[in-house]
Amino acid sequence: MANISLIADKAGVSMATVSRTLRNPGSLKTPNQRRIIEVAKNLGYDFEFRETDSAKLTRQIVFLSFSNTLSPDTLHSYDTYMPIVKGISGVIDKVGYNLLVANVDIDNTPPPCLLRENIDGIIFHGRVPEEFYNKYIRKFPHVGIQHYNPRYECNWVKNDNENIAFQAVRHLYELGHRRIGFVTDYIEGLQHIERYQGYKKALELFGIQPDISWSALWQRQRKNGILPMENTIPDYTQRITELMNYATPPTALICCDTVKSQATMNALHYLGLSVPADVSIITTCNDFAIQQDDFIWTAVNDRFHDVCAQAARLLLDIIDGKMVDNVTILVRPKLHEGATTAKPGEQLIKDAGKTRKNKIK
Repeated sequence: MANISLIADKAGVSMATVSRTLRNPGSLKTPNQRRIIEVAKNLGYDFEFRETDSAKLTRQIVFLSFSNTLSPDTLHSYDTYMPIVKGISGVIDKVGYNLLVANVDIDNTPPPCLLRENIDGIIFHGRVPEEFYNKYIRKFPHVGIQHYNPRYECNWVKNDNENIAFQAVRHLYELGHRRIGFVTDYIEGLQHIERYQGYKKALELFGIQPDISWSALWQRQRKNGILPMENTIPDYTQRITELMNYATPPTALICCDTVKSQATMNALHYLGLSVPADVSIITTCNDFAIQQDDFIWTAVNDRFHDVCAQAARLLLDIIDGKMVDNVTILVRPKLHEGATTAKPGEQLIKDAGKTRKNKIK
């Protein structure tokens, strides 16, 4: 069956224009619309299928998540699902679009809405295989979020990960910290890589030479190709013990999310160290994860909700036929000062294989 991409190519118009015309083939007002219908008929487009299907499901936008980046459990967790749904729906509901949320499993099987082509646009998240992109996404108006891929000449919206790291380092530097570390168990993740790179750049901007001994970087295991959701707080005791037993251990740590921050705090408590009196912790999270058990983290809010909302606005512009010339939009984070950072009042040193505290004179 002829698809939207082929019709757009033959008619010399955008896929968004084809999509709007085929949703309402009985209302033809412009030469472009009439040409689209003529081309579609010549290519054997199944109008009966489209009209019957559209009667049930019209004006739909799908959020497409890839399990190679975000597990289905993580996608549907409160802290992830709410920014997606509220961010996108808050924009598209006003103009009459419905939101579908679909997951592409590790075998890259497309969801039914892509096969039926009864959607108007796609917002996708994750590492998208090139074959999948060309076959299922490229034909529709689409916007990618977070996992920028220069191979795909489309529009992107993402966190400003370098600025997230900069704001964290600046906050700690202004408090007086000079030995600032970084903790993540997902070092192969693109956002974590970008934040770690931004962390090193920020240290250098403030005249601090990065020291790898201040950081704990590793990759937790996948299961059947999927990084499982962390349903419980992991045990970082061994990693943090090694970190704090260096001759000049860090006085502050940057963690990539609240799970990693809580695991780091638990390990520090096990070592007899308190937060923030002994070690400061600054985390990264979004509006829906910034508060935990009435304990307020010092956090850089990555504004994932706003990333999703901006992607929705951009997609609507594309669907409406407005000229959008392959832009990449960075959403700047916001720092929230909480109870987990303070001025460094003590310096930790290694003494006879045990960690002890010496007051800074």
